[in-house]
Amino acid sequence: MAELRVGYAYSIKENVNDVVEEIVGKIEGEIGKPDWCYLVTTVNYPLEELIDKFYSAMGKIKIYGETSCLGIITPEGFIIGPENKSVGVLAVKTNLIKFGVGYGEVKDENGRKAGIDAINMALEDAGLKRGKRPTLIHMSATPPYEERIIEGIEGVAGKKTPIFGGSAADDKIEGKWRVFCNNKVIEKGVSLTVMVTKLKIAYEYMSGYSSLKYSGKVTKSVGRRIFEINGKPTASVYNTWTGGRFEEQIKTGESILGPASFFPLARKFTVGKETYWVSVHPSRLSPEDGSLEVFAEVPEGSDVWLLEGTPDILIERPTRITQAALGKFKLKPEDVAFGILIYCAGTMLPVKDKIGDSIKKVYEILKTPFIGAFTFGEQGHIKGYGNFHGNLMADIVLVSKKKKRFLFF
Repeated sequence: MAELRVGYAYSIKENVNDVVEEIVGKIEGEIGKPDWCYLVTTVNYPLEELIDKFYSAMGKIKIYGETSCLGIITPEGFIIGPENKSVGVLAVKTNLIKFGVGYGEVKDENGRKAGIDAINMALEDAGLKRGKRPTLIHMSATPPYEERIIEGIEGVAGKKTPIFGGSAADDKIEGKWRVFCNNKVIEKGVSLTVMVTKLKIAYEYMSGYSSLKYSGKVTKSVGRRIFEINGKPTASVYNTWTGGRFEEQIKTGESILGPASFFPLARKFTVGKETYWVSVHPSRLSPEDGSLEVFAEVPEGSDVWLLEGTPDILIERPTRITQAALGKFKLKPEDVAFGILIYCAGTMLPVKDKIGDSIKKVYEILKTPFIGAFTFGEQGHIKGYGNFHGNLMADIVLVSKKKKRFLFF
């Protein structure tokens, strides 16, 4: 008999034992023992103890997750506990989805092998035969290895397999972020889950910003540093494009993370009548060499545009991305069984007092469990192009209760 039961729980209690007891009690009371859990927590707990105790209390089921900035995303909004302590869990009990979890640790400062290790482990865990691809992959990586990790995963699963997810975060960009796989806590690497199912899955990857009139070609870049646009120092070009907003920071080299969150650079991709922007977050204008440091790679030869955001755009994005995913895949809200919502921490921070109301509206649309994290990077799939790592973005995955008759995407 087909079974699909979903529950969620969260806790803002201070003590790890109390957190585990509250969450496990609620989940088991709703759906019994689940097959798979997605766990999101802030960094202000002893994470090894938290994950180990939750794993044991749940009966050693499949667990996947990451740390989130300041708080977590739940149907009840933006949950921020005392001392920024909060834990949320999405739990699924079903024979309609095969889940597999896996992890890889970065040991060579590259990340590609970590991606390969993680996807191979997850495919084996899901019981997939060699050469078979999953329906969807959801990943949680630690900065700054995301691009190479995606390459490793795609080398095994292919570019056509959708990858979604977010980069683990902490509260102050201190490197306290972690990802989780079962009872394993990974400091540098990736944790991921594969889903194998005939159920329809909707998804979307969204910047949500508006494009301005400025664009150019990246004529020199190395890794996450853009040296030249149109043959000119990127710091000067970016400052000019933004109306001279960063004149002082060019001289001092101080961080521009806050104000630049409203002015990302982005690559443009077109699918039919749809335009997708994969944006990057400028972090520093170098007075030494005139380069611009960003939080994702922009390959040399890429065309880039200046985008502009407003508080209203950022606040409305959770509902916009939900409606976009439903519309693209012709899915009704009542057909959704559960969801995962990833939202950039850099776009949450300027509107953190209002974003909770927008997240609650997602629940008003779906009326079904979802959990999410505020991340330091976002991963998503664009049909015909493959999978990307970007910044200042959001992504959503919605798993349906109904089987797909045919594929729209």
